[in-house]
Amino acid sequence: MKGRKLIKGYMDKKDNRTALNKLAGRVFGLSFEEWYQAGGWDGRYVPYSYLEGNRLAANVSVSRLELVMNGKRHKAVQIGTVMTAPECRGQGLAAALMREVLADYETECDVFYLFANRNVLEFYPRFGFRPMEQRQFRLPADRTAASRDYASGPSGAGEGSGLPAGSPGSADRLDGEPPGGMKTECGACLISSRAAARSPAEPTSGTSPRSAAPAFSRVRKLDLRSPADWTLLRAFARERVPNSERFDTSGTSGLLMFYGLLVLTDHFYFLEDLDVIVVYEQREGVTHLYDIVARAPYDTEEVLACIPGAGMDIVFHFTPNLEPGRLIAEPFHGTEVLFVRTRQGVEWPESFKHPMTSQA
Repeated sequence: MKGRKLIKGYMDKKDNRTALNKLAGRVFGLSFEEWYQAGGWDGRYVPYSYLEGNRLAANVSVSRLELVMNGKRHKAVQIGTVMTAPECRGQGLAAALMREVLADYETECDVFYLFANRNVLEFYPRFGFRPMEQRQFRLPADRTAASRDYASGPSGAGEGSGLPAGSPGSADRLDGEPPGGMKTECGACLISSRAAARSPAEPTSGTSPRSAAPAFSRVRKLDLRSPADWTLLRAFARERVPNSERFDTSGTSGLLMFYGLLVLTDHFYFLEDLDVIVVYEQREGVTHLYDIVARAPYDTEEVLACIPGAGMDIVFHFTPNLEPGRLIAEPFHGTEVLFVRTRQGVEWPESFKHPMTSQA
């Protein structure tokens, strides 16, 4: 491709990074610079780009991680930030970058996957990807341990998007794609409206009926603009254990810090007595639990009991470690479709939800 140069893995090269931010700003209205400056962008997030002069014509990024599935670890590459400058569309640039990515990682990973906009569903099967259904888990209020046991003291521990905006690029804008981009579970192209998605009634302490009784229910809202709380999150992100052996991701600390810095900033809480960070918000009478971040195995029931909100259903935006019979599992019909490409012999769980906070 005359006049264009393939560049990759350039996070510490300011000029190239600036070019990436400019293209991401044009296409999605977001920038990675604050994430980089805060130390969140690590070597696991690798952009593949075509450079034309001092600007980018197209980009496809990879996030190197591990998938935890049925108790086994699989090396994986998640593809995201697929975007082409409007004036360069229709030239096959995204397809060429996809081939570069697949060639580089074909021999070293078991799984490639991505979250695709519904208006480009015919693009990814050309590269051997197939769609896979996720399921979202809901714990009705009358099935929580709190509803049975916590009235007098401790005994133990959807559909569409409409979630806080922003992501490190799960949206894709391919050759010839109309303006508007893709709206992911977290809506990468909606990052500018993330403040509007926050609930004005968001709780700031653990003093509601659900958590008033347990002595271990102190909940402190994290201020991720504070150096101390940001350092705390970084430590937890790097040392975290999986939430479920059925399905989870590992090696995604950088992605979690992106969500903390730019997407879910106002929704991180520290359960001081349990040494666990929870990421949640409450809106329209439902608790949306985005993540549980712990450095050691934990009791899910104890964590749920510390979250304010008696009488609320809990919707999990990941696969929780709870008995399946207590949960309602419904097909997840988001604005994106999960596409996977796997080696022979890799077995996916029958029912799972990819963690929102590690979606790239």
